[in-house]
Amino acid sequence: MRSPLAATGLGLAALAALAALGALAPGCGPRRSGHGTTGPTIGPPPPPPPGSTTVWGPLRVEAVDPVRSDVGWVRDFVRATRVVAFDVVLAQDRAQCPDAVTASLAKVDERGCRGVDAFPASCKVEPAIRARVEVEVVHAIELGHKCAGDAMTYVPNEDDPRASLTVAGRTCFKSKNKLKPESTWTSLYELTELRFSERVAAVRTPFASALAAVLLAHDEGKKTYCRDDGAYLDGTAGAPVVAPTTAPIALAELLVARAARPPLEGDGVPLTGDAFRSEHALWESCNTKAARESLVARERCLLLRQLDRFLRDVEDLARPDTPKGMAAPATSGGAP
Repeated sequence: MRSPLAATGLGLAALAALAALGALAPGCGPRRSGHGTTGPTIGPPPPPPPGSTTVWGPLRVEAVDPVRSDVGWVRDFVRATRVVAFDVVLAQDRAQCPDAVTASLAKVDERGCRGVDAFPASCKVEPAIRARVEVEVVHAIELGHKCAGDAMTYVPNEDDPRASLTVAGRTCFKSKNKLKPESTWTSLYELTELRFSERVAAVRTPFASALAAVLLAHDEGKKTYCRDDGAYLDGTAGAPVVAPTTAPIALAELLVARAARPPLEGDGVPLTGDAFRSEHALWESCNTKAARESLVARERCLLLRQLDRFLRDVEDLARPDTPKGMAAPATSGGAP
């Protein structure tokens, strides 16, 4: 039997990130280099000279970086949430073009915003506008429990999962160890089998629809000129109809594909998969090099460490109630 591990207090503080929506920030300043010059504030351009119109180029994504990952229990040892935040840098060109040029080149996107794919030489191009948008990808983590060898999983009480898991764990320990010598009892760490599963539950960002459209533009050849609220990147109104802001789950996959460095995701991370494994085996996988080098694995192992302490306490309750068997008598090695 292995030694119990001290629990760490994750709490639910990490879930506060769910309420914090990303907002546009003026210019990225020293965060990046080589992207041109952005003015001190984002705002509409000055009025164009007579005979000219301000026009905008398509929105584009210049950078996608994962910047934060938080995890915490929603229901103790049953349901957790992991929130991965991405910084997405959007950029847009604008120019003052003669009215005749604007009328002949301007296109209308799916939101009703007008723009041009490229500015002709007769246009006076303004400095590119850039803004940072935070996108939070919310992962729902479900944890299944069962007693080793049983086909049915536990059904924890939603109001008090600790209490129902305690009863199930004590029953499992006693049924597997009763009438056996105490020295041969199997630890609850080995008798508790777990299955971690994770899925993308939501994507939170103020401009989910526009971001998805921009990320897909390369594959589909479509252009978008304004944000979900019908305004251009500088805030100038461009369309009277407000586009929906609900993000498709596919947006998470697009962000991962465009990330400039390895994202806070990964395949083959410990504590994933459809198979049940003992709590002890899962903890052993947490001590591998692959798990130590993966942020996602380390976060899930923190959840498991809390469960580790809980199972020790449940076993301490179950031991006094478990009927003991007699140890086998010692045999003599000599001839009768």
